[in-house]
Amino acid sequence: MRRPRLMAAVAGLALAMTTTVTALADAPDRQTGPVRVTLKPLSGVVVTPNRYWYIRGEFRFTVKATDVGTEDDQNLFVFVSIPDEIRMTTFSGNRWRCESVVGGLDCSNPDLVVPGESWPALTITTRGTGYVQDTLDVYAIANGDDWAHVGVPFVYDTSS
Repeated sequence: MRRPRLMAAVAGLALAMTTTVTALADAPDRQTGPVRVTLKPLSGVVVTPNRYWYIRGEFRFTVKATDVGTEDDQNLFVFVSIPDEIRMTTFSGNRWRCESVVGGLDCSNPDLVVPGESWPALTITTRGTGYVQDTLDVYAIANGDDWAHVGVPFVYDTSS
């Protein structure tokens, strides 16, 4: 008799998680400045129909920033915010400098780009433990203009 109650509880948890993640996935990104940021999952990420990332171990993703303004931009600064349960293990990309800080990773690239061009892609590898449901947020700014923001809801689960 316990099995139907357990299955109902699991179904209820899955519905609650899907509802929460769907709400996160539909949140608008704030990209008002001359820089636009995109995130692309690489290895270790399953993207669900609700557009959230499901991760069960080490994963990699790229951050791409493009100058969409009318003037040349340089000195791109990027902050990748990620929960404490997950840590950045490596980064790569032409002329990128990164350092781990409380709450994430600070990165910079000195390249000068003209409107329509992108800075070199920044690839980040991460690993964590346990379970966390949150948002991977990336903020970018160049030349002291307005901050751009993009976020991706995710579930990270190494608990089983």
